[in-house]
Amino acid sequence: MEEGIRRWDQGDRKQAVELYHHALAIFPKNPWALRELGLDYIRYNFDPEELLNGQFDSYYELIREIDPHYKLAYYQGSITEDLRTAGLALDNKVLPSFNKLWNGKDVLVNMKELADGYFEMGEYEFALYAYKFILFQTYDGGFD
Repeated sequence: MEEGIRRWDQGDRKQAVELYHHALAIFPKNPWALRELGLDYIRYNFDPEELLNGQFDSYYELIREIDPHYKLAYYQGSITEDLRTAGLALDNKVLPSFNKLWNGKDVLVNMKELADGYFEMGEYEFALYAYKFILFQTYDGGFD
């Protein structure tokens, strides 16, 4: 990937794209390679009609699978009611709660909101992890 970026910066687009594809052959869900190929595609091959006809839906699905926190992937392509619900849960619960956890205050309350948001998104493994965190904490103040 690093060599591909160097080649891109030197103006050798063809070699860079080949290296990105080589990285994907090794690790098919390499987010860095997918991102660089996406940027190349948008810059040199993009047709706005592709967004309208749902041609990128499989790409956005893969992005959500690799990084469920990448919110633009919930609002691009063909938007279903499930995607809209997941995007709203991400925007209104997951990301705000995640950011509040960094300040160390109201950890259990914010973790509960985070877990509920993940559950609404359909990210059940993340939700389970957050719920387990709450269950196994020793907290004298009680929790509702």
